[in-house]
Amino acid sequence: MEISDLLKVLECLSSSQSSKQEEPSALVPGWRVLIRTVTNYWVGEISVVRGGFVCLNGASETKDAGRLSETYKHGLLGQECTEIEHIGDGVLVAIGAIVDVLPYNHPLPTQTK
Repeated sequence: MEISDLLKVLECLSSSQSSKQEEPSALVPGWRVLIRTVTNYWVGEISVVRGGFVCLNGASETKDAGRLSETYKHGLLGQECTEIEHIGDGVLVAIGAIVDVLPYNHPLPTQTK
């Protein structure tokens, strides 16, 4: 599946929702973020927010971000024990599963660690 296919799915989903529903303002395309969901953490750059999903490019996932304050200061790559799964572009994260979002002002991981 290509990113263009994912965007078509998102467009279809968003057209089925009420036009009065606003997406959370913390999810701004172009921002690099650390997203904590109910089961794991994601880092990536937001490409689109639509249809109840955030699409991340350059995305990586980890189950354990270590001490959150240290990850916020130094990024995932600054943590010695963090296991990182690099996925790439087009990762869809359900907004309903998001616990919190932090800005991520560090290089995005490009390899699985």
